[in-house]
Amino acid sequence: MTVSTCRGGPRRARGARLAAAAIVTAATVLTAHCGGSSASTAPSPSVSLTGTFSGSASDTSGPGSMTWTLSQNGASVSGSATLADDTTGVSGRGTISGTLAGAALSFTITIPAGGFPAPYGACTAQTQGSAQATGASIQGIYNGQNSCTGPFQNGRFSLTKQ
Repeated sequence: MTVSTCRGGPRRARGARLAAAAIVTAATVLTAHCGGSSASTAPSPSVSLTGTFSGSASDTSGPGSMTWTLSQNGASVSGSATLADDTTGVSGRGTISGTLAGAALSFTITIPAGGFPAPYGACTAQTQGSAQATGASIQGIYNGQNSCTGPFQNGRFSLTKQ
């Protein structure tokens, strides 16, 4: 038997433990009853991004353009992406995949070897970003890495549905 050194002795300590247990139980019951969960869940997608979106982009490598052709299955978005550099005229073709939570999109674009024209055919690129989407537009930011030219940062883009 444990003896409490608190004022009020073992009986008061037992009462405090019972009160704490009752509060935890009540909170658990209320959370479950109200549909809550201790695990956080992402909001359901609030927009449809199926279709083709194109527009301008700019980062530390210069101005350019992007075209995304997307399919959406629930919160998952995937498709093809073409990124073009306005300064050099070089464009790369690859894939895009992402997750939509509400209107917030997080994405990755991958351009594999062969996705750029000669003499850049061995180059690869990967871009990660985030955006806000409506059914008619996608606007966001990105950073990435090209295996031949290095990193590109501080990217911003604005795409509209075609």
